[in-house]
Amino acid sequence: MASPDGTGKAAVAVSNRAVELFRKYSGRGPTEARTTIDRDHVLIVMRNGLTPNERSLSEHGYEGLVLDCRRAMQAIVRPELAMFVEEQFGRKVIGFMSGNQIEPDLAGEIFVLAAKSDPDLG
Repeated sequence: MASPDGTGKAAVAVSNRAVELFRKYSGRGPTEARTTIDRDHVLIVMRNGLTPNERSLSEHGYEGLVLDCRRAMQAIVRPELAMFVEEQFGRKVIGFMSGNQIEPDLAGEIFVLAAKSDPDLG
């Protein structure tokens, strides 16, 4: 069912852009991504995003290294994805948080948006 305020299309666009960016920078994007939009935040939950290399490393005891690399990758992707979120919603991103875990293979990105009524923040 389509949302009456058009957030369904925006959610799909944000999910698709996140997958594209992770694929661009890591060589493989997650196989699933779902974006949830609320009044002041956008949440992207991605599944099955580890590369074969990352999976091998984690299976051999290097989970910490994999998570460190994932944090670095999120820092690289962040500016482009935040800009896309701002364009989609016409609001400035004022906060960004990321997290990853290996088992199950999940990643999350949270963007906090400026209030609609704050002219200084968008």
